[in-house]
Amino acid sequence: KKVKYAGSVILHHDRTYSRKDIINNEGLYEKLHLEYPNCFFITFKDYDPMRKEGDLYFGMTHGFDHMKGKNLVVVGTPHKPEYVYKLTAMQLNVPYNDTLSMKEIEYNGFRFYFSTYNTPELRRIQLWNISTDLEQAVGRARIINNDVTIDVYSNLPVEQNILISSC
Repeated sequence: KKVKYAGSVILHHDRTYSRKDIINNEGLYEKLHLEYPNCFFITFKDYDPMRKEGDLYFGMTHGFDHMKGKNLVVVGTPHKPEYVYKLTAMQLNVPYNDTLSMKEIEYNGFRFYFSTYNTPELRRIQLWNISTDLEQAVGRARIINNDVTIDVYSNLPVEQNILISSC
């Protein structure tokens, strides 16, 4: 059974928030830092020009506790290179001869479009990898025990989120 969060996770899903999308959305970080001036940020390494000391990045979030009880902004959908998903599938003896394409999928109780695979097992591997990075980032604020607000900018729904969109 899932433990109810003491805080809130607000999901902004109006774009993909992939690395490419963020690069093409010039001024995104500046706008977000103005909107959330006193928050810690977690995003892709070396993408945020306004990154300050204490901010973490995807792939470097495990074991850090300095964001406990603080409001947090998580920016990005942390896709991994395709070979990561396919090598994992090979190890698990799962079919991996598939290519990414935009599909309507259902995940975490939501139906949405996402760049993913036709093969269900390969899709689960991909979504697990991405959601694990996002959930790890959200967990840095220790949301189970702290009444904090975490704004997540991604097109993949995370646990117990409230959807916000400008669409």
